[in-house]
Amino acid sequence: MDGSSQCSFAIAAIYVAGAFGLVGITLLPLRSWTLLQRNLCLLSDGPNGKAAFVMLLLSAILAIGLSVEPTFKVVKCLLGYHCSGNRAGGWLFLSMIGLFYLLFEAVAFTVIRLAKLRSRAET
Repeated sequence: MDGSSQCSFAIAAIYVAGAFGLVGITLLPLRSWTLLQRNLCLLSDGPNGKAAFVMLLLSAILAIGLSVEPTFKVVKCLLGYHCSGNRAGGWLFLSMIGLFYLLFEAVAFTVIRLAKLRSRAET
């Protein structure tokens, strides 16, 4: 790949992650709450289930906690205040939120899948 196509790929990746960030601002707390409520049954599955639920809870807290500062920066950009050196700053903050959301979904999917597989193997 030459330099211009690598730059175009990086810009496209930031915009795609930013789009996930736009969705993730709302979905991250809602998905966290729904996944935690739906998987309360893991607490009764013994120590592996409890460990999976705690891992799910910690990943939700971490993802939401890490998304707070970029969310405030996006709001600051939208209100017209100076947010970065150029207009791409808002998209960079949104892409950070999008990456946190995608990582949370990946961790949650993996933890829940492994917990269910282990509970089936134990029965």
